[in-house]
Amino acid sequence: MAAALGARRWGTLAAALATVLLGTANGAGAQTNTNLALDRALLRPGAGVTFAADGGETLPRGAVFFTARCGALGRPWVLRNGLTGETVAVPVARAFTAEVAAAIGVTGRLQVGLAQPVTLYQSGDRLRGVADDRPLSTTVGGDARLHLKASMVDAAAGGGRLTLAFAPFIAAPTGDAAQFAGVGSVWGELRLAGGWRRGGLLAVADLGLRLRSPTVFYGVRHDTAALTFALGAAWTLPARALRRRLTLILDVDGDAQGPGRPVPVEARGGMSVRAWRGLHVAAAGGVSVSREPGAPPWRALVEVRLAAAR
Repeated sequence: MAAALGARRWGTLAAALATVLLGTANGAGAQTNTNLALDRALLRPGAGVTFAADGGETLPRGAVFFTARCGALGRPWVLRNGLTGETVAVPVARAFTAEVAAAIGVTGRLQVGLAQPVTLYQSGDRLRGVADDRPLSTTVGGDARLHLKASMVDAAAGGGRLTLAFAPFIAAPTGDAAQFAGVGSVWGELRLAGGWRRGGLLAVADLGLRLRSPTVFYGVRHDTAALTFALGAAWTLPARALRRRLTLILDVDGDAQGPGRPVPVEARGGMSVRAWRGLHVAAAGGVSVSREPGAPPWRALVEVRLAAAR
């Protein structure tokens, strides 16, 4: 009976969020625009994450977790001829981005987070000579996001700790949708995030449904819904000389809108060093697994993570 009531509660919450997002999406018809966010690899607030994959862990009540990320991306948006594969335009050739996020444990099973991205500098053609001759703005703000994470499962399994959480987010249209910094309307994701931790090993995976207003970007239609996925693993080296300071991290993420549609996929690898108590500094490099728009051929990033107990 308790399990049935719990499932009904999460189902009701997911349905309510989906109604809000779909209502916003259906209120705007597909339009030719640049309202696609530059960076798909969103920063996930809180602990138990890699660089783009989110686990099911929630912060203890009153605990706070801060994350700041700076990154560089190469050619994240490239338009190619569908028949010949030749490059038609490079709307964004390179970009330097930053994002800050914070999360707090409201209860032992509920976590709330905020995230704000910004493009510090970008250069490229925008759509000059293709669809829009206005120049590309160099510095623009992104869409602010409110993240929720509600624990559904937290139990012992396989000699470790298994977690599963409902982890949706909703984003406000605070970014410049004409300069690849925002979507131009309310959007968000309904996600399930799971993880397994045993000793120094952490494995995480999340699966979500991204909902936004449809748009047509240079002849390619981006529909209301897209399936998002991410997998990641982190291993803290057990060497005594390192005092458990060094962690190796790998992850991959992507999204798909359906058969025959572009599927941007990106993989990253890096490491994190515990500098002092709850302070960690991480660095990573990434490459595109596909050549689709939105998956940069290369990426470099640096993160600072700080966990503060109550």
